Amino acid sequence: MNLTSSEPKERTFTSSGKRESAQRGEIGMSHRDFPSTGVTKNDLSKPIYNTLVEVALKVSQHRLVVSDDDIDVIRSARDEAMKTVSSHFDAMISTAEERRLNLKKYEGIRFVSLGCDGFINILLSRWGMIAASECNTGPFDRLDLSPNSISAAISNDFRDFTSVSLSSSAERSEAHPMLRVLQSGITNQGSTGQSVEADIATKIENFRNWMGSGDPTVFVFHSNDASLETQKSVSYTFNTIQRSRAEFKTLCMWIYTPNPGSQSVDWFLNPDLLILQASYPLEGYTWNLPIHTFSWRGQTFEAKLVQGIKILLQEYGFPPPTR
Repeated sequence: MNLTSSEPKERTFTSSGKRESAQRGEIGMSHRDFPSTGVTKNDLSKPIYNTLVEVALKVSQHRLVVSDDDIDVIRSARDEAMKTVSSHFDAMISTAEERRLNLKKYEGIRFVSLGCDGFINILLSRWGMIAASECNTGPFDRLDLSPNSISAAISNDFRDFTSVSLSSSAERSEAHPMLRVLQSGITNQGSTGQSVEADIATKIENFRNWMGSGDPTVFVFHSNDASLETQKSVSYTFNTIQRSRAEFKTLCMWIYTPNPGSQSVDWFLNPDLLILQASYPLEGYTWNLPIHTFSWRGQTFEAKLVQGIKILLQEYGFPPPTR
């Protein structure tokens, strides 16, 4: 599907998910949109544990707690801690309910992650845009790769992608994308139970099959960097994919998630680039950390991204959701 037009197609969405304009901007979201969750640490256990310690010290010190007011303080601390836990589990339940609906609705569309990290794979799986059986089946699903590396792999049909020996050599590990998987805490055994080399080879073959498949397919790239070099690499990658799949229903989109307060980007874009932009909901946001993902802020951030994807699918004529 050719996305050529007179200007780049970046989308802005309101909190309801309705499109406001095609001008540059962010999905309608700010810190004011989110009530406090009571969580300010990187680990859910910390505020709860700290509350327990603080109250326990008061109860255990030589001045015993005896008044009704003192006991009420303990009850209040308990209630606030439980509210924090409940809010995260409520977010999990809400996400799971949405996932169940989406798994059926969007089963006729294939989504393919283009990296440059694991966020897209996790986002699409968590919200039911892809089935669990499709999670981590592509070569870029869990690799931490630069946009240049991704572009080169696709344009060169993955030549030399798995040929470098998996050794502890610092020189080789620097240049070899698969070793970054190992350095990220993933073991030498791949997700299919094979060696990492065999696992990646299987995923490369999957990608080749997807490129030649007539199924409606959406390729999604993610980064929190929009440097000129990144823009050029993403543009080249999208053009390569669209040329290869010119006969098939194809959509390429870039999900750009800068940190809050980041400087505005100087865009020098190929007009074929379709961008969905939303700042991370808080500084240091980590998409695979439950304390962030299932906070109210994290869930709203992801839900709006998924809603934006759905609207773009409709705009570009993809099959309507299955009822």
